[in-house]
Amino acid sequence: MKTRWSRRELVAGIIVASLVGATAAAAQQPPARADTDVDKVIRLTPDELAWTAGPPMLPPGAKMAAIEGSFSRPGPFTVRLKFPANYRIPPH
Repeated sequence: MKTRWSRRELVAGIIVASLVGATAAAAQQPPARADTDVDKVIRLTPDELAWTAGPPMLPPGAKMAAIEGSFSRPGPFTVRLKFPANYRIPPH
């Protein structure tokens, strides 16, 4: 019967215990999110949007609604486009 642990077994046990402890600690922390502000969610139906004429690069008939941001300022913006039935965008 073996009464003493070898040095190799002792080191392996310490490493395993450290990894298990680190994994358990990491699992308890919530994941980091870049944007945690839930109030920024926008939910609009097409009827709630303010539709204007489409951008000049598209043929007439297209409509556009700016959801957020601005075309005239640098930075991201979000728009929704609406096209009539059988609307064709020419090759570009």
